[in-house]
Amino acid sequence: MIRNQWIRALTLTFMCVSASFPQSLLAAGPSATAARSNSVIEVALQEGGVLEGQLVDSQQMPISEQLVRVHFQGEEVASAKTDGEGRFGVRGLRGGSHILETAHGSQVYQLWAPNTAPPHAQTSVTMVGAPEVQIVRGQYNDGLSSLETLLILGLIAGGIVWGVTANSGDCNCPPE
Repeated sequence: MIRNQWIRALTLTFMCVSASFPQSLLAAGPSATAARSNSVIEVALQEGGVLEGQLVDSQQMPISEQLVRVHFQGEEVASAKTDGEGRFGVRGLRGGSHILETAHGSQVYQLWAPNTAPPHAQTSVTMVGAPEVQIVRGQYNDGLSSLETLLILGLIAGGIVWGVTANSGDCNCPPE
């Protein structure tokens, strides 16, 4: 009877522990791709607040005749159309965090006024667009991981052990 109580106590402990934190064990961390795509790129503006850049596809081929919009504090402050080489230029920008947006995506840039940029800042922008690819961010689960499977099987086994030991030998029922 004492052995059955120990088995029940251990089984109950395992079931409670495995049911209380499997999601924290199975949660994915932030993806390196997402962090990289959301990083801020520092760019030094030329005299007159000029920003020059090029829009290319994933094979580095220029994307021509595309509108590039520049947003500052939620407002569109400038726009330009790419030429045959995918190049564009806008004037009159000031330092600060800007979003450059095209039909193929957007990117955050920290623009620096002339002669104020840190040494590592770029002098122009290269935006990579992929018109043939639609990016959809989400989660996909194609089955249970081995840890999920182990936890579920442990819970099932624990329930069976609990049921068997609860009804084995410690009942003072009259014989039938």
